[in-house]
Amino acid sequence: MADFSLPKGIIKSVTSGMEETEVVILLPEGKELVTVFSNNNFDTLKPEEGRTAYAFVSDGRVMLLTDSGN
Repeated sequence: MADFSLPKGIIKSVTSGMEETEVVILLPEGKELVTVFSNNNFDTLKPEEGRTAYAFVSDGRVMLLTDSGN
């Protein structure tokens, strides 16, 4: 799979489990990107519903970036 960037999206939902957190990002075309990561990473990133997010996908892995929240 080739590397590609996804456009800016909005975090639609955040669902935390015992060890992992699922984040759904609503993209401009109405499509959704779903990513799951460890709760340790969740504590660092602190994604919140309605917040702007950017995703970079490479070989089945997703790097999620959010705005500063200020």
